[in-house]
Amino acid sequence: MTQHDGCMNLAGRRSNAEFGALILGSGEPDEATSRQLYMAVLPLLIAFFEGQAQAGRIRQQDMGDLLRATLRQVDRQRAGYDPAVPFRAWLLELARHELSAHRRAAPAEVPAKCDAQKPARRRRTAAAH
Repeated sequence: MTQHDGCMNLAGRRSNAEFGALILGSGEPDEATSRQLYMAVLPLLIAFFEGQAQAGRIRQQDMGDLLRATLRQVDRQRAGYDPAVPFRAWLLELARHELSAHRRAAPAEVPAKCDAQKPARRRRTAAAH
């Protein structure tokens, strides 16, 4: 399979090893390495949460909060990242965890009644008067 087969162009796609090098870096993360990591994972997280919004699991306006919460988790969990685990799987597990927490905390939306669910009104006829 070439890079242009299928529905995705894989050219320029980072490997797990490249992501691992970004997240593990050289010791304590600084602002520049954190920014580089965030810029690398942001497209993956946006795609994940956009899919959740399209599926109706979240509202589009909640994406920003979910992205920020997931990036905070990346920052908190980065020291515990195991390079033997595929990076994308690790990242999406963090995103799914944030999604679950968000959905548990969000009030349940009451679906709007459609006309078919409303009781039928009786029509007044001249004979009924």
